[in-house]
Amino acid sequence: MNGSVHDGHRSRLWERAKAEGLEHFQPHEILELLLFYAIPRQDTSAIAHRLIERFGSLQGVLNASPATLSQVQGVGRRASEWLEALGVLVDRYSNLRQTSRPQIRTVRDAQLYIRHYFSESNTKGAMHLCLTPNGRVQIAAPISASTLWADPKCLMQSLDDVLAAHAHHVIIGVHTDDRVPRIRDYDSVHAYEYARILDNMGVTLTDVILLDDDSALSLREQNRLPDLPKGTSASAFAEDYLSEA
Repeated sequence: MNGSVHDGHRSRLWERAKAEGLEHFQPHEILELLLFYAIPRQDTSAIAHRLIERFGSLQGVLNASPATLSQVQGVGRRASEWLEALGVLVDRYSNLRQTSRPQIRTVRDAQLYIRHYFSESNTKGAMHLCLTPNGRVQIAAPISASTLWADPKCLMQSLDDVLAAHAHHVIIGVHTDDRVPRIRDYDSVHAYEYARILDNMGVTLTDVILLDDDSALSLREQNRLPDLPKGTSASAFAEDYLSEA
């Protein structure tokens, strides 16, 4: 009886995945699907919940060692080795994809990329870049149709992307309507506030760039963003970011 109940749950989860894709799946539900291959004819929902609780996220589970995975109730040798192998596969695939992504090394790179983005999309307003630790672009997406980029709904959208990409750095680009870009109190105040929010997540607001079709201003260059702790990877990236090398 229990086997048929679990089989029915598995079938329903598979059918849902095929119908909807994984976009609206919770992390534990994705983990359930992965565990189906290693734990046959058993309820994997409780195990998936325990793994997420123990390691904090799906990424944390896939980065964990077999020894620590095996400490979680219900996870045997087969499942722990399977999850480790998946983690290695995901990392290698991610590295392959990153090599084809544009890389932001300096403030000029960021300005050129953002200007090209607005030109190609034929839009104005605000967008953001989510970057890997070495500046590879993970996500480039609009967050506002106006220059009021710090509206709560806009920042929630930005945070969703940051979390989805596991981003390390964020750059916001704002296409102004001014003939010459200028830093408003609005930009300075909200940049500080958003930088603090991101910092609590272990993410750096590297820059807010205001630009039109011809010129640009960087809040990082103008020292209008919080200082970064010396000796950290974020401060090292920011130092290179401000160089012209």
